[in-house]
Amino acid sequence: MKKCFFLVQFMLVAGGLFAQPERIKLEQDIQKKVDRISYWAESNSDTKYDSLDKANQNLSNYLLTVTKSIPASLGWKFNIKQLTTATSPDGLLRIYSWDTWTGGTMHYFQNVVQYRVGNKVNSTGIEDKDGDGDAGYYYENIYLLKKGDKSYYLVNYKGIYSSKDISEGLRVFNFQNGQLLANTKLIKTLSGLHNSIEYSYDFFSIVDWKVRPSILYDSVKKEIKIPLVDESGRVTKRFITYKFTGQYFEKVKS
Repeated sequence: MKKCFFLVQFMLVAGGLFAQPERIKLEQDIQKKVDRISYWAESNSDTKYDSLDKANQNLSNYLLTVTKSIPASLGWKFNIKQLTTATSPDGLLRIYSWDTWTGGTMHYFQNVVQYRVGNKVNSTGIEDKDGDGDAGYYYENIYLLKKGDKSYYLVNYKGIYSSKDISEGLRVFNFQNGQLLANTKLIKTLSGLHNSIEYSYDFFSIVDWKVRPSILYDSVKKEIKIPLVDESGRVTKRFITYKFTGQYFEKVKS
């Protein structure tokens, strides 16, 4: 039995060691493509914007390809500058986000979603919330909500529309019939059922705060806490709470 145990341990360690060179190479290749975006963003060339668009498309196409063709990459930890990687607690969902640097004070973001259903790993892009031309978001954290045998992913996103206009929200994802859905309406407000909830604020109202405000999720209490913003767009120290009641997240009366 001891021999068997040590053999299993050796195989696990060896498998990890053999995967390291592939992970490092992939990380380096992705970093190079991210760096090309930064290069063209800082360029004064006449072809700057065409080249910048091409660099962003190259990164997107590459991530879509390698995240499908290298399933193990879903479990690898990457340290890539200027690429945000958010992974769910169960390791089944990951979102790669980056600034395309094609805007000015309004930042345009692109994303690639990698996910596992059964033994298959797939990847796709995320459609802009408001259609073509929307600046999009970058995805920072993924929280997990269990409801019976179903898993719901509360994905924390942020948008930058100017030097002062910022938005932050939570968007609900889940798997159904082997497909990743991003329109699951799990949040109940006065205006009806929604698949996301967000708030917008004036960045200059919190620029001096030591701890920046953010949406909070308590996985034990199953509560979403959203910073309360006053009529002028200033963030207050208070929160609005939405609690999962077994079917939906509903606002808690204060």
